[in-house]
Amino acid sequence: MTLTDYLIECSRNTEIKVTDLTEVLVELKRIGNNINQIARKVNSKRFFFGNFNFVIEGQRKIYDAILSLTGGD
Repeated sequence: MTLTDYLIECSRNTEIKVTDLTEVLVELKRIGNNINQIARKVNSKRFFFGNFNFVIEGQRKIYDAILSLTGGD
């Protein structure tokens, strides 16, 4: 059995689920850009940072939502 035949045989009884994450990825890029801007300001001493626990928690929620959409653990 060739590798191609093996992969085809394995996929015959497997449900294939396609998820469009385009909008989520665009938003994550925007969030990453904002975080980079904050980091630049903090490093330039023009910004006094406070407690960012709410930002970290928000990022965790987004990550968990993406994992649930993709079927990840």
